[in-house]
Amino acid sequence: MRRERMKVLEVSSFFGEVGDLSYMEKCRRIINTYQKEGWRVVQIVVPPHPEPFEILLER
Repeated sequence: MRRERMKVLEVSSFFGEVGDLSYMEKCRRIINTYQKEGWRVVQIVVPPHPEPFEILLER
């Protein structure tokens, strides 16, 4: 089985308003979960509202 080397996560406004503390906390928890699994954050893309955040990860 081939292991994924890169992954793009989309964090939509479903989690709350961008910039809202609870939204940022949920983003942090998502990132922490992936970091525990060996992923590292390469880039966080913040497009114009209402587009979702994109978090680029790699192993």
